[in-house]
Parts: sequence; structure tokens; C-alpha cells
Amino acid sequence: MITQHGTLRTVVVDPNNPLLHVVNVYPGTWRLEKGTCADNCSEASDPRLILRDIFDQQCNPFASPSHQLCVVVHDSPHGRLDSETVTGGGKPGVDYVEDATIVLGFDHSHSDAWSLLLTIRDFTTLLDAIVRGNDPAVALEPTLSFGEHSQQLLDRNEAPRHVVEKWHEHLKSGHMPVFPGDLGDISQPRDQVVDVIEVLDAQELARFEDVAATRNCSMLGLAVAAMAPVRAVFPIHSRRQPSTPAGTWENALGWFITNSILDCPKVSLDREGVSRVKEAIRESIQLGSYPLAPIMEPWGGAMPPTDGMFALSWLDNRKLPVDIEPGLEPQHVSADIKTNGVMAWFVTNDDGMHLRIRYPDTPQARHSVPAWCQGVVATIRSQCSEPQCEALVV
Repeated sequence: MITQHGTLRTVVVDPNNPLLHVVNVYPGTWRLEKGTCADNCSEASDPRLILRDIFDQQCNPFASPSHQLCVVVHDSPHGRLDSETVTGGGKPGVDYVEDATIVLGFDHSHSDAWSLLLTIRDFTTLLDAIVRGNDPAVALEPTLSFGEHSQQLLDRNEAPRHVVEKWHEHLKSGHMPVFPGDLGDISQPRDQVVDVIEVLDAQELARFEDVAATRNCSMLGLAVAAMAPVRAVFPIHSRRQPSTPAGTWENALGWFITNSILDCPKVSLDREGVSRVKEAIRESIQLGSYPLAPIMEPWGGAMPPTDGMFALSWLDNRKLPVDIEPGLEPQHVSADIKTNGVMAWFVTNDDGMHLRIRYPDTPQARHSVPAWCQGVVATIRSQCSEPQCEALVV
């Protein structure tokens, strides 16, 4: 995996000058982590808590490298685990573990959500090659690195004047978009609260797609209309650029994301309203299609730090060109952080759409953020109610 993906051989050394440096990554050795059965067999520890501790150390943005391979052993036939049992003297035997989960940890600045799916696909492909007795070195097609993508963006022409002017218009107040509700005292980052809300099941999602098609609008557009008026930081995927052939970066690991701003007024879903939603999304994509450092020069070359910053993410996993075997049942373990902003992820899978939202743990935010979510979810659900869909189709 590390040989295949150049991103896994890059590190960021200096926080004040965050440039990528290429390093050599050598084979390591297994170690038994504190908190497993070896320490207290009577304690039913949640492996996620142990993994978070490991990843906080090994996968921080300035670690070298900033990724970590772990194996969670659920039920060892050997009884008490020790380093010799876990490693088999450095060479695991064919029967040393009967029930285990492989966990791959990454620093988020090196890996977006698309990359996580690629990692699962490529890792299992390599394992399958080993099991079959094939050479894993030729099991994967060569791919480009994120560093090459970054250089390509830098080599592009500067952003057009109207893009720069629009960014400066958005930032004339000196800060990024903020959540439209009371978050309380967020002068210092607070412990996070994370809520996961099931927005639509599979059948409701299908109806939602039908409504969007009937109105000549995307599902994203329909969701934006449900949130409007909305002004938020909006991450944009940068894998598909007009200047590069299709598929160039589809199999590469990295942070193929740049930030933009989505700004959509309150609209009705008539022809004019749909047009305004589409225009807001098109503008957001255009703002996120150019390197931001030159545009942000008046603010020190980066987005200005903003208490209460509001960001929205939209991901439809069904549209990613990465197939994962359903039987693998992949899970996601995220960092437990402190925050003074609000981040909302709308994620769509075959089983429906859900909203994951993270916000600071203050009394005010515990009221205002769930209230905002409740309103948005209710509006989205109302768009795919049976009577309305039938009327629209007719």
C-alpha cells in the first residue's frame, strides 16, 4: 500500500510552513497496546477508545508517517496475549487469530472520505493476492500521487478576476460563514457533541431522487433549498478538474478537497427558485476550483479563523467509482476533538441518507443546533411525501 500510494510517503514537518516532504517508510514491528485483554481480561474495553488514543499519537498532522495499521483481536485462542503471541515472533502463523478486525488510521489532511474507500479496496486486493500466492507488487494498477495533483493546481493559471472578487466579497467582514444560531460562549474550543440523524430510508431516498428529477434539479439542490437561506463553508472535491482527463485522480489517495462558500437565499421550488439554487451551487464549485493561498493573501494566505464557523459537506457514496464488498461491513472511527464551530455531513448510501453533525457542547448549542437539524430534516422529508410525489409525476 505504501509503495503504491505516494501520499503515504509524505509528511508535513513545520506547522508554520506546511509543505509536503517525501520520506522513506520502512517495515515496522507489531506491539501490544495498553488497554487490551493483556492488561485486564475482566474489563470489556471499547476498542474505539483504545484506537482513538493510538491514532491521536500516530496520526496527528505532523507525525512521520501520519498513518497506522492496527489489528483488533476479538477472541484469542491463546488466552492471555503478549507481543510474541500477537506477532508470532514477527511472522504470524496461519491460525494465530480466528476473529480480528483490521483498522487503518490516517491523518485527515492526508486522506479524504473517497481515499478511505480506496484504502479498503486496495488493502483487501493485496491481501487476496497474498492468500492466493500471487505477487502483491503487481496486484494494483499504478496511480498518481496527491503531490502531483497539488503541483498541477499550482501550475494552473491564476483564478479569474471575478472569482477573486467574489471571494473578497464573501470575506469583507473578515471572517468565514457562521452558524445561524446561538452557540453560547465559544471563545475557547469546547468538547464536541456529535449527533447522527436518519433523514431518509432507502424508499424515501428513491422518492426524493424522483422529486429532484421532476423539478430538473439534483438531490443536492433540493437539500440546499431545504436549508435556505444558507451560507456555509462548502468543501469541493478537486479530483475532477476541467483541465485533466476523466479518471486521472480516481485511484489516488490524498486530501482532494478544497474549500468554497455556498450562499443560497430563501427560495421556492418553482422554476425561478430551482434556477437560483443551481446558480448558487455552480458559483460555489467555481470558487473552489482554484488554489486558495493566492486568493487569501489579504488574510495571511489562509481562511481567516472564525469562531462559530459553519460548514456543510455532501457525499453520495453511491456515485463514487469504488466498490467495497458489503460483507466487509466497514466502520468509521473518528477523532474526539474540541470545537468552536458547526460541521454538518449529509451522507447518502444504498440504505438512505443520514445527517451527522458536530457542534460545541454548550447549553445554547445543544438547543439551537438540533433545532436547525429538525427543521431541515422535516423540510427534506416533506419533499418526498407520497401525495406530493404523485402530484409532481402527474
